[in-house]
Amino acid sequence: MQEVQSPGTRAKASYLPFNSMGVRTNTRPGVEPEGLFAGGDPRTNEDWLLLGIHILLLREHNRLCDILKKQKPGRYDEQLYQTVRLVMSAKHALIANAYQMAYWTEKMPWPRDDGFPLYRQIFGENALEINPANKYPWPLVTKNGKPMTVSAVMAVVYRFHEFIIPSFPIKDQNNETLWEQNLFETSFNSTGLLNVGLERILAGALWSHIPDFKPGVDESFRSAGIYRGRPFDIVVSSIVHKREQGLSAFNQYFHEYNA
Repeated sequence: MQEVQSPGTRAKASYLPFNSMGVRTNTRPGVEPEGLFAGGDPRTNEDWLLLGIHILLLREHNRLCDILKKQKPGRYDEQLYQTVRLVMSAKHALIANAYQMAYWTEKMPWPRDDGFPLYRQIFGENALEINPANKYPWPLVTKNGKPMTVSAVMAVVYRFHEFIIPSFPIKDQNNETLWEQNLFETSFNSTGLLNVGLERILAGALWSHIPDFKPGVDESFRSAGIYRGRPFDIVVSSIVHKREQGLSAFNQYFHEYNA
């Protein structure tokens, strides 16, 4: 962790550390992993919006650890980490499920066959052969016909959202737009995020909207070429992931979200 005072702020705040310890992370030609932030996922540095979420998670994690350490001074670091990890998981599951319950309809193309995507791979059974007790949503986790647990599809929909907008505004503390930032140009540019500041990026992200949620990805990301020896095509990646997980077809999600 590092403490940095970003432009437009009055005090230092926590940011992810630079990757001096060799944590596995995605990058692009010309950018060494040591020049990126060390995060909990190889995709952490893919763009400023995704990176901003990881920094928020870091700050919330440390805030809760400080609270727990004062309440339970006898606990060592691993106990603090595991407890806070559980609390944060529950907190974000609650947020995600509130979103899911708000927009749930019987016509939504959620995976209705089972709640565990690997179930069929493990047992070699199709959706019709699975015991109804394992079908999603389960009767014991529904309320007024709506699911009370988050399904695997939530993460997939997030990945579809991620690269839709081509740009977003950078805002100052007075909510004035400083400039319009091309999202693709923020790829694997952790130093640039420090120079701009998380607060300005998040303010612009909150101000952004998607006027036409369509089945497509900004071309700059879709055809980004080779990233450290691997093709970087988010559309192909999403389709392959969907097939592996047994989820609904790619365009079904966009059709429902555009309805």
